[in-house]
Amino acid sequence: MRPYSTKSPIPSPGELCPEDGHGGRFFKAVRESGAPEITDFSASINPLGISKKALKAAKAALALAVNYPDPAGEGFIDKLAAHFQIPPDCIIPANGSTELIYLAPRALRPGAALLHAPAFSEYERACNAAGTKVSVINGLAFGRKKFLNTITKIKPEMIFLCNPNNPTGGLIATDDILDIATLARKMRSVLVLDEAFIDFCPGKSALPETARNPYLIVLRSLTKFHALAGLRIGFAACHPALKKRLLAFKEPWTVNVVAQAAAIASLADLRYREKTLGLIAREKRYIEGRLEKASVWHFPSAANFYLARIKRHSEFIKTAFIKGVLIRDCSNFRGLAPTDETGYIRFAVKRRKENRMLMDLLENWNC
Repeated sequence: MRPYSTKSPIPSPGELCPEDGHGGRFFKAVRESGAPEITDFSASINPLGISKKALKAAKAALALAVNYPDPAGEGFIDKLAAHFQIPPDCIIPANGSTELIYLAPRALRPGAALLHAPAFSEYERACNAAGTKVSVINGLAFGRKKFLNTITKIKPEMIFLCNPNNPTGGLIATDDILDIATLARKMRSVLVLDEAFIDFCPGKSALPETARNPYLIVLRSLTKFHALAGLRIGFAACHPALKKRLLAFKEPWTVNVVAQAAAIASLADLRYREKTLGLIAREKRYIEGRLEKASVWHFPSAANFYLARIKRHSEFIKTAFIKGVLIRDCSNFRGLAPTDETGYIRFAVKRRKENRMLMDLLENWNC
């Protein structure tokens, strides 16, 4: 890793996080839509909402809000370690995984990073903010051989991968992830693996590898599957030696007591987990059937959302918005710019009533 330089180019706040750069613009939509009700398909959040046990725990934790949370979140770390069966000295709690995406390049100062696109835009913005040169491999489908060859060729000091990918929902095979992690270690390149949606793919996480690979950081979000987006909570898992380097640049007190309590209760709510996985599986079968019937191209998704390509996509998004339906316009993802009057959208899997409404809109639009 190169030494810190005060001459590194720092993008403006607008470049780092443009006004409409993400989905989940619910409150803005409430102000601007004029529709009597808003249905948000742009943010891929558990359609069951927050676990009842998590809500109860959050309400109880409000009584503790007069106190500062533990600076390092030690009690929370112990709960996470027990739940995920990884050593506590490998865990860094955070205010959502985005805090950690920015922390990694800021703390480790890589001279060059490799990304696969399309992907979550914050990876590239975080690298830009740290003055890191970014190389990108483009392609909707992940190519293991090409990715490994590129790592060997350009020797990046940091690699960002998302599994399953956002916005495609594509899942990289566990063996491929392990091969990449092994090569990254050999090349002394830190692999930052974002598993924000891995809870929808049981048994596919690389968390167990973090204790034995000092060049692997696994990011986990507790806001998607557990519907805690507004509370902002997540964590990183990495080798203790790597954790020490990251903590030197991390702010204290970033995880509040209410978020910790809600997350712990939700993780322990096994019935909530079972209901979520069952609902998502049923609704994905329904959605895929409707998309195929309507001849709407969509990427095979392992997550709780879909990437689809439709004609006059901007017009469709505006039409849906007037009806109070939020859809994620994917035009600002690398490689997903509109072509030949067609463009890409991403939408979440919700309950049957909402899914039927969106499928009806798409079917009528595509006929």
